[in-house]
Formats: sequence, structure tokens, C-alpha cells
Amino acid sequence: MKMKQGEIIQVGFEKKIIYEENNSVIQTHCIATDITEINIAYEKLRQSGEKYHTLHDMMIQGVVYQDSEGYILS
Repeated sequence: MKMKQGEIIQVGFEKKIIYEENNSVIQTHCIATDITEINIAYEKLRQSGEKYHTLHDMMIQGVVYQDSEGYILS
């Protein structure tokens, strides 16, 4: 959706249509929500997961987790 200032945003819509008994429309409700920031955060999360998935797949050596006393946790 293009805003008055010219900025383009991503929008999610929620809609509801109210009908009479004969199926003619009485009224409609529509709510538009700016979901641009949500989609940006989702894309960053996806890229981060992809980066670490690739890192994991490319590792030649394993990773060992130890506690502060040196015991291997996993």
C-alpha cells in the first residue's frame, strides 16, 4: 500500500461482511494493519537461521558444550 507521503508499506487485512437473511450485504468492515516491521523482523530471523544452518552443515569439527567446571554437557 502506498501512503500519502509516498512511503510503501506492507499491509494485512481483516474483513467481515454482514448479510441479511436473503444473502444481500448489509454492511462491511475492513481493518488494514501495517505489518512492514513484522515482515522485516521475520526476514532477518529467516536469514539468521539460514546463516547458522549453513555454518552447522559446513563444520568439519564438532562442537562441545562444557559447564564452568569442565564437564561436557553435550
